[in-house]
Amino acid sequence: MNKTLTYFRDAFGSAVIVAIIWHFGNGTTIVNGKGWFERQAFPLNNMACCIAAGALLGAVGAWGAHFLRDRRRQAMASAAAFNRMNFEPKLKKTQLGSASSLRLLDNWDEGRNLIDGFFEGVDVSIFDLHKKITTRSSASSQSSSTRHECQTVFLLRRPESGGLTAQFLRKDGLGFAVMALDLRGVEFEPVDAVVADDDRRLIDEFNKTYLVTQALTHGGAKASQSVTPDDQLCAGLEQIVNMDLIVALLSTGGWNVELGDSHIAIWRHKKQIRPSTIRELLPQIRDVFHLLSGDLEKRRGLKLKASGTTVISREIAFSRIGLLVGSGCLGMILAAIVFIPLFLLYAKDYPWLVFAWPFFGMAVVAAVIKLALVIQRRISG
Repeated sequence: MNKTLTYFRDAFGSAVIVAIIWHFGNGTTIVNGKGWFERQAFPLNNMACCIAAGALLGAVGAWGAHFLRDRRRQAMASAAAFNRMNFEPKLKKTQLGSASSLRLLDNWDEGRNLIDGFFEGVDVSIFDLHKKITTRSSASSQSSSTRHECQTVFLLRRPESGGLTAQFLRKDGLGFAVMALDLRGVEFEPVDAVVADDDRRLIDEFNKTYLVTQALTHGGAKASQSVTPDDQLCAGLEQIVNMDLIVALLSTGGWNVELGDSHIAIWRHKKQIRPSTIRELLPQIRDVFHLLSGDLEKRRGLKLKASGTTVISREIAFSRIGLLVGSGCLGMILAAIVFIPLFLLYAKDYPWLVFAWPFFGMAVVAAVIKLALVIQRRISG
């Protein structure tokens, strides 16, 4: 979109929002024929000035977004030159070839700042992936919510077709759905009865930290059919997942991994990598890549057994329903206990506080539910 049109769009949108807020806020209390905003000092008492200020802020925000985008493009271009790689400012999905089948690339929106080349013999592409996630409340519902995600993706070509697809997703990046539904995916246990305490601790931490599956579309948290039967997937993962890989994923800063047939994608959820750190991160990426596609005989001898299902169930256990309902009711009670005295105390001077109740109540309820789920997981874990 042309920059001028973007400035106008954002300025107009901000002006409309300010006009609506001013109009309805002004009508909350009328004293001697004057609304709440009209009784304030200039410029709040002037609707035209407030609308003009809102339009200016919208235009400045659009300019700032373009400025930051240009700065990042320049920094990524410099990083490409420093690492002796090629650079392209824009990226289309068709440019990725067979890698476009990765689930990470579902809901493709826009790609920018492509760095492409070789690092120590590994074919790697680095780019900023912008995704638009649309979630419906139910299959038959017409209502939906949309959110945007942006993350820097390291895409590495496998030396030969792997025949196995799987995702290693950090649960803390998948949000409330994973906590509420208690999604587990494939988990790992040592085959040997006698295992060192450190190895046992690392395996347990890995199972709690990562959701290993091929049926979850990242970001959408929706059910889908498995590409490979679960027994075949578990058998394949037993040949790939080892203690070296577990240590690498737990100790290198929150990487998510998708193992595709022809490529391996590695990224941090909703995080853009600073261009200046790409050179430092490439060895980490290379090590994870080699652990997933390298020589099996060079790995540590502790053998792991994989078990579990990758078809996400829509059913919630009765005990978990009780936990969600109970913590939600507690959250509403706590929100009322805190909000009502504050409202009665300040309502005369700040009558607009009544509009804050829905947002305050939802925030407290969500916080209490999340806290209850964390406590329940720690107790049961």
